[in-house]
Formats: sequence, C-alpha cells, structure tokens
Amino acid sequence: MPDTEKSIADVTTSNTDNITTVSAKSYPSLVGSLLWLALQTRPEISQAVSQLSRFVSNPSPAHLTAAKHLLRYLNGSRTLGLHYSNKAHSTPLIYSDATCASDPESSKSVQAYVIIQYGGAVSWHCGIQKSVSLSTTESEWFALSETCKESIYFKHAMSQLRFSGIQQWITNPMTIFEDNQAVIKIAVSGEPKHKHQKHILVRLQYVREQVASKTILPVYIPSADNVADVRTYLANLSNGFEP
Repeated sequence: MPDTEKSIADVTTSNTDNITTVSAKSYPSLVGSLLWLALQTRPEISQAVSQLSRFVSNPSPAHLTAAKHLLRYLNGSRTLGLHYSNKAHSTPLIYSDATCASDPESSKSVQAYVIIQYGGAVSWHCGIQKSVSLSTTESEWFALSETCKESIYFKHAMSQLRFSGIQQWITNPMTIFEDNQAVIKIAVSGEPKHKHQKHILVRLQYVREQVASKTILPVYIPSADNVADVRTYLANLSNGFEP
C-alpha cells in the first residue's frame, strides 16, 4: 500500500487562497471523465470521484494533484478486472474496514465492505459515515454494523435463489473479516468505552445480537490482507494523499 501520510486537510471547498494556476476548464473536464469511468467500467473509484467533484467550482493545485493521483491508479490497473471461476471459493468471503476522521471537511470517517464469491467481488460499498466517530474503534463499529446488514441481506437473497454456494451459511455463521481486534472483542463479549453515546449502543446491540444468534462471526485479519482496505484507500486519494 502506498504511503498516505501527507494530506490536504487544510484545503476547503472554497479556495480562499485564490490560487489561479489550475485551469478553470481542465479540472472539471478531468473530473467529468473520471465520473464517466466510475459509472461505466470502474465503480471502485466512485467515492474518490465524488470527493473530487466537490471542488469543481473552485479547485486548487492540490485538488488537481489528487485527481492525477487517481489517473495514475487507473493507468496502473487498466489490465485488471473482475474474474469469476467455478474453481474458486463458493462460500462468500466478507471484508469490513473503515478509516478514522479522514474527510478533511467534516472529520467523518470512510467505511467500506466487500463480498467476494467465486474469486470476484459481487457486492461492495464505500462511503462517508453519517456521524463523526471519536475513535478508530467507533468508526470500525459503524462499518461492521453496515457490513453485517448487507451480509444478512445477501444471504437471504442467495437463499431465495437457492444458490448452492450459500449452504455453508445455513448451518454456520457468516465470517466477516475485520482488522480491528478491539471491535472483535467488543462484538463477542465486551462493552463500548463511550457508554453515553446512544448511537454506539444501538449499533453494538445489533451486532452483538447477530453474533449471539450465530448469524455472523467477526474474525481478525491483518490490514494488509483486508480487501476492503483497498476501498478506503481509494477514497483517500481524493483527499490529496501523495502516492
């Protein structure tokens, strides 16, 4: 994973510095092209493009740098794609991940999940969380609860289609790979540190209920092996991280 230490958190949607080195036409045109790709063949960049589009009316050089960073990613991965094989794992593999306060405008976190079956992604999502998280554990909690809801929906949909690859989920919990051990500990037997936050307790109760009923089972996986981590990384491209 490329180094993402440097960001443009100090750059707002309004270019108060009145930087004029960015062409008024080149940036909107570039973002429009990226938007077309996101809608047609590269859905994984949709969140990053959404972030970049917020600066179309008044971009700065930092925003143009972030857009070019995304272009370099597209260029380097243009030969890659989704490939499904009946020889790959038929039981869906689920990954959940989140950043912490990565959006420079709202300080909200980005969350993502990916469901992989037969060697390719069949369901995925990446977006900014609706409320501000006070810690990495809290943002990961939000992501895990959304991943849990999508997993249950996916299971029911596949069951109604009588899909054979879903049979293991009928008798065993759905494994969700998570790279935050504190979240896993809380999901299985712990309590949230911030008990005064009602929205945390609601999400905690929901996830704990699914764990207790053996619907899901959070399992630790290193960040380097977490497929959903790629989604949150791509979202951060739009925040101006250096390659």
